Order: sequence, then C-alpha cells, then structure tokens
Amino acid sequence: MKMRWFLVVALALFLTGAGSLALWSKDGDSTSFLFGLVFLNLGTLFFLLAVVMRRRLGKNGE
Repeated sequence: MKMRWFLVVALALFLTGAGSLALWSKDGDSTSFLFGLVFLNLGTLFFLLAVVMRRRLGKNGE
C-alpha cells in the first residue's frame, strides 16, 4: 500500500513539473523553469523510492 502512495505522489510531481515546463516554454518565465525542474526531480526521487520499497517489501508492496 505504501508503494502505491509513492507512485501516486511521483505521478503528481511529474505532471506538475511538466506543466511548469510547458508554461516556461510558452511564457519564458525563469520561475516556471525552476519549479518544473524541482518538481520533475522530486517526482524522480519518489519513483525511485517506490522501486526500492518494492524490492525490499516484495511484489505486493505491503
């Protein structure tokens, strides 16, 4: 169950980062670019944590 929450958070962070980068490409605002990079990196971190948890806890992630 914990692994699913990490995957949900990772997906939300990826989508937020992608949206911020899309805004940056449209407007050229450097703040959107920085937020996009931060959220994409956090999404990657949560995804990797979910993978590590799956390996340690087993396939069902309980």
